[in-house]
Amino acid sequence: MRNLIGRFWRDESGSVIVGDWAFVATILVLGAVTGMVALHQPTPDEPDDSPRAAVVHPAAAHTAPNDAR
Repeated sequence: MRNLIGRFWRDESGSVIVGDWAFVATILVLGAVTGMVALHQPTPDEPDDSPRAAVVHPAAAHTAPNDAR
């Protein structure tokens, strides 16, 4: 048993895989935190304001004629 534990302790073949798993775990944690923050924030009312802004300011939706000749 002591020989088996010593062989596992000296084995370095999985050291690259551990780094890869740490990188993947970091990305997953950051994504989960960002997703939970996005779900926690209320939905903005901006989509409802856009049509009203076009009605109040109809000139904003049109371009001016090009008179510079």
